[in-house]
Amino acid sequence: MPQDFTSDPVLLSLFRYWETRRGARAMPERRDIDPVGMGSAVLPNVALAEFVGSRVRYRLAGTEIVRRFGRDFTGEFMDELMTGSYLAFINDLFENMREHRAPVFSESPYRWDVAGYRLTRRIFLPLGDSEARMSLIGQTFGEDFPITEQPRVLILTKPVVDRRWIR
Repeated sequence: MPQDFTSDPVLLSLFRYWETRRGARAMPERRDIDPVGMGSAVLPNVALAEFVGSRVRYRLAGTEIVRRFGRDFTGEFMDELMTGSYLAFINDLFENMREHRAPVFSESPYRWDVAGYRLTRRIFLPLGDSEARMSLIGQTFGEDFPITEQPRVLILTKPVVDRRWIR
C-alpha cells in the first residue's frame, strides 16, 4: 500500500491542480475550478459534492466513477446511496475536510460485489470561501483483493506550510 496519495498519478494531478487554483488561500472557490484544466486522465475520476445542511449531495460524478459504481448518482444524497458503517466512514471524511478546511486522503476497501473487495483511494479537496461548502473528490480504484487491512485516513494540513514532499 502507498504511504499517501502521491503514488497515485490521478490523485496527485488533481491535488496539484487544486493547489494552483487556490494560490495563497486556504482553498479555491468553486468558480476557480475549470474542468478542462484538470486534464482528460483526471476528469473521469472526479466527483463534485456539496453540503446541504448536514447532508452531502453529489452534483457531478465523473464517467469512470459512474462506470465503476454501475450508475450515475449525480443529484443524489450520500445517505441515499450507502448505509451503515461505510456511510459513517465517508461522512467522517467529509466532516474532517470541512472542519480542517484541508484536503483529506483515504485508502480503504470497497465492497465491489458479493465476491470481493477493491482498494479505493480518494482525496477530498475543499472548495469555498471561508467555509468548505463544496468538495472536489478524486477517486481511483485498484485491483480486487482479499480484505486484510483497515481504512487509512490522512488529513493534509502540512501542504499549506511545507510543499517539499509533493513534487
